[in-house]
Amino acid sequence: MTISKEELRRASVDARLKLTVEEEERLLTDVNKIIQQAKSLINLDLQEVKPTFYGSEQKNFLREDIEGISLKNDEALANAPESDQFYFRVPKIVEE
Repeated sequence: MTISKEELRRASVDARLKLTVEEEERLLTDVNKIIQQAKSLINLDLQEVKPTFYGSEQKNFLREDIEGISLKNDEALANAPESDQFYFRVPKIVEE
């Protein structure tokens, strides 16, 4: 199975892409290579491979959540450029 130029053009229109002739040629070559790679996976014998949910055997790599000593508000805010009693003040970045 390969992708024709016409199929690529229809897909690029659907995706609202404006491709030059050179980009079309390069993309067509790349897409067809990807399809060939995917087709080669069909021939793999996976009968002895157990299904997995994760790609790694590693289990729970997160540390325990241990309560510790934390800073007091005035210590935490001591080096803040601007603060408002208990909070850091930062510039507004989201417009309404």
